[in-house]
Amino acid sequence: MFKEATYGLNKVYSTLTQAGYECYLVGGAVRNFLCGDLDSSDFDIATDARPEEVIALFRRVIPTGIKHGTVTVFVRGERFEVTTYRLDGKYSDGRRPDQIRFVSGILEDLKRRDFTMNSVAYELGTKTFLDPNKGIEDINNKIIRAIGSPLQRFQEDGLRPLRAIRFVSQLGFSIEKETYQAICKSVRITCMVSKERIISEFFRLIQGPLALRALLLVRATGLLSKLVPEFDQSYLFISRKQEISFLRFLGEVLRRIDPADLELRIAVIFALDVKYFMSLSSAWNPSDHSHETRVAQCLAVGRRYRFSNKTLKAVAHLVRWSSFPYGIGEWDDARVRVFVRDVGINDLDRLFVLWQAVSCLDETKANIVRAAHRRISNLLRQPGVALSIRDLVIDGEKLMDSLNLREGRVVGQILNMLLERVLEDPSLNNEAALLDIAQNLLK
Repeated sequence: MFKEATYGLNKVYSTLTQAGYECYLVGGAVRNFLCGDLDSSDFDIATDARPEEVIALFRRVIPTGIKHGTVTVFVRGERFEVTTYRLDGKYSDGRRPDQIRFVSGILEDLKRRDFTMNSVAYELGTKTFLDPNKGIEDINNKIIRAIGSPLQRFQEDGLRPLRAIRFVSQLGFSIEKETYQAICKSVRITCMVSKERIISEFFRLIQGPLALRALLLVRATGLLSKLVPEFDQSYLFISRKQEISFLRFLGEVLRRIDPADLELRIAVIFALDVKYFMSLSSAWNPSDHSHETRVAQCLAVGRRYRFSNKTLKAVAHLVRWSSFPYGIGEWDDARVRVFVRDVGINDLDRLFVLWQAVSCLDETKANIVRAAHRRISNLLRQPGVALSIRDLVIDGEKLMDSLNLREGRVVGQILNMLLERVLEDPSLNNEAALLDIAQNLLK
């Protein structure tokens, strides 16, 4: 294992062991390797060296979590979390231990961890595993099992239930029965966790290949109704048959959205609720603002969970335009250009991914989306196309010079009216035609 360990990992190991300390690789890197992932670069180190002893051994160390025995060591740009063997005291906040106690043995340290699959240690020198909690067996059987008493593990740290479900999404494992039952009993503790940590886990959860399966677990365990009641309410008045149809639909859509595009995947979760699915039709009415309800929910949840401004703005925009105008084939070119202007050229490709995904269960609608994509691509290649004032061949300064205007609101108003004319007829996007139209507007 790790026969081609990085220079930094070898350096940390040799520095600690040559100073007389133990050094084990623990956590996700070991688990991921045992799952077949040979490219792990996130290395956590466990040692009997105290934090101050680790600090003394390395040139660049940051005391990131020294209260809990963790320091961050940097070696040639690589980052290593080095934590002293410890046992945790009481958890009064449902997230962090009030006190810790350093211990001398790795076996004691492994007993305090969350799941058996995360409690396997690896000694780089002897190339041996330590597995006191039968984590390797659970990894081989694809089982997520809490160490010791599941209820106690979750009472200690309310984020662990969400972590368990996130591992379902990422790894495709199943949660062991007693561990699952403990998650259902620990919702109150999870609600005590900071909103930033909860949303961080949720984002990672929906990016996994089995995101739908994980979302179903979030709902079935009772976490959804407490953490994001807006989602759970959409299931209240539908039949089991309708629910199954919707879940099939949501799963197909998520399968078609790149996991790396977090904003688009979040938008899918907000936009495609059950009521939206049940109301899908071939008609599209621009005056129908039912989608604004979903935008309002998006903004409310995003603010509650402190999305970044960038993420919240992007997701809200994607949700707002998540309904595709399937009647677009009947529109003239001018109306299509206005639609593209309103949607925003920078978001167009992402929205077409979303629209195509949403049409996945209806080949007729999927063909309409594909045809619209081709048509819009061709329209945007036509000479003179302008979707914003910046695309006009003249600007405010040219208007003022040519028409002897002062800087002010009227210049902006004229530019906006010129844009409307060019949206109707791109051939007008030349200096002579635009100045002539502007002159007439001033009469």
